[in-house]
Amino acid sequence: MTLELVPQAVAQDAGPFTFPGLYVDGQLGIGTPTPETLLNLVAASDPTIRLFKTGETTLDIWAGSGLGAFIDSDRGLTLDYGGGGDFRIREDGTQALRVTANRGLVIGTNTASTTSNFLLENGTNMEIEFQTTASNRKVEVLWNRNADKWRLGIESGSTSFFVKDDTTKVIEFEAGGNISIGTTGPGAKLHIDQASTAGAIPVLLLDQADVDEDYFKFIGTSDTSADRALVDAADFTTPGSIAGWLKINVQDDQATNPITDGDYHIPFYSVPTA
Repeated sequence: MTLELVPQAVAQDAGPFTFPGLYVDGQLGIGTPTPETLLNLVAASDPTIRLFKTGETTLDIWAGSGLGAFIDSDRGLTLDYGGGGDFRIREDGTQALRVTANRGLVIGTNTASTTSNFLLENGTNMEIEFQTTASNRKVEVLWNRNADKWRLGIESGSTSFFVKDDTTKVIEFEAGGNISIGTTGPGAKLHIDQASTAGAIPVLLLDQADVDEDYFKFIGTSDTSADRALVDAADFTTPGSIAGWLKINVQDDQATNPITDGDYHIPFYSVPTA
């Protein structure tokens, strides 16, 4: 059964035109004589539906190139279709949240990211991004304070964890446990590179507050081979010739009779013999 309502003229002074109630056993079309669903509304222009309470929030719902809803004209909050299968929430035209067709979530930026599974931006001060697409796999966190930017995460196509001063890697941790400081691709368990020729700082500074303990402790296994990291003097009694000197700097904070602060040189030798 279909109930068709025919518009009727009502005198201006007759008061509001009201129905005590309406019941339709079947489909109801408004703006169309051929409803396709239980309730089918068709409008020639937006909005298709407007709901409001006098003096308060207005809710407009429309259908067109994008299905959406405009809520609260004072704040300009919009829910709509952002293209490419995305759904978004905007405030005064600025995107606040976007759910992308690739099941990603973008918050706080107008970016229509097609690669991020999760992207969070707080203006230009904070960003968190996760990407796990086939060609882009990364996790990145950005802090931005004034002109200083710091990033940490895992880059696309890499298994290393990094800390960056914006775009320059400061520390890199490889998946195998190697660590580099000031360079990339560590060539040792700990690789430190004071790359600047004008840095005027040492590569490594050791400050031992426990004066009864060593600066260094070496653990290894000596053998009857000069190629070993530890060579026992009982097996090789004749030292090799001096090949050079290693410059170190000593600062002695002992108050009464300190070692003179300054540069000193440690000799290093060629291979010893038996």
